[in-house]
Amino acid sequence: MKIAIAHFNRLKNDGFALYIEELKKALKEHEVDVLISNNTEWETDKTIIGLRKFIPYKLGLIDDYYAKKIDENYDYLWLNWLIWSAFGPIALKLKKCKLIFDYHGLTPQKFLKNWLYRLLIKKASDLNKELASKASLIITHSRFTMKELGVSKARVLPLPVYTRRKGRGKKSDYLLYVGRITPNKRIDIIIKALKGLNKELLIIGNYKRSKEYRNEKRKLDKLIKELRVKVKFLGQVSDGELNNYYKQAFAFVTASEHEGFCAPVIEAMSQGTPVIGARAAALIETISSDGLLFKPGDYRDLARKVRMLENKRLYNSLVKRGLRKAKNHSASNFRKKILSFLNF
Repeated sequence: MKIAIAHFNRLKNDGFALYIEELKKALKEHEVDVLISNNTEWETDKTIIGLRKFIPYKLGLIDDYYAKKIDENYDYLWLNWLIWSAFGPIALKLKKCKLIFDYHGLTPQKFLKNWLYRLLIKKASDLNKELASKASLIITHSRFTMKELGVSKARVLPLPVYTRRKGRGKKSDYLLYVGRITPNKRIDIIIKALKGLNKELLIIGNYKRSKEYRNEKRKLDKLIKELRVKVKFLGQVSDGELNNYYKQAFAFVTASEHEGFCAPVIEAMSQGTPVIGARAAALIETISSDGLLFKPGDYRDLARKVRMLENKRLYNSLVKRGLRKAKNHSASNFRKKILSFLNF
């Protein structure tokens, strides 16, 4: 069986890039290519389309051409959908090749400042129903994203843990956030919560990759200066360093208001670190009763939840529950679940 895994781009040290690697491992019995429509930092990927050809795409002049090529070379197109890509219109033109529609969730436009991102999200949203209708199989990564997509027959595939626990780390007193530096992540709420806490916040994530990231960091820097709280931006770190930061953190915290799953939650749990998250979007089910949830946008409630973890009995209970949950998200379980979805 020949399968093409398709997406907009693939960058190193990115959760989505690791997701594609896990897909390839799960499908190792088949011939798999990764097709990228923009750019990739992985040498094994095939960049078949470039944004320089964006205008022809807009006119729909070459959708038929690439659909024919994919029909000729593949049995399945595994389309990852978290922002618009040229593969969306192409998928709708397929005649022989079957479509697997892997919906990761689309960040609402209200959280996006960049006009191009807003345009790409709108274009993606406009194609959701058509792609879902065309698909032989629909995959979402939470019940939340299944509801967001507006379908009832999707298969829910929770994301795997990409980190591995090696021993126990000596706990420090810092709070940890891992992820993108964007408005919908509401890092400002975590920073405001620090005012009433005697703790430092460490932020791991690339803040130089795009203008939107850099602008958000400038806003956060200004807030940090105003509140006189302790925050460190660590940028990207190695896998080994990331594991250590997870293990040693007092707690992992996210105030994000839109998540399709949130893999760092499970990564933190896998390292024996309690999780606190906003009671919003897919965080409600990803964290559930195995962590603490606070009212979205309420930094005082977040501070209260952090103080609750000073109770050692509660703290240790959440550590145990988190470790137990993380085991269900192992790479082997992820691969087994994928194969159970497929009929080939």
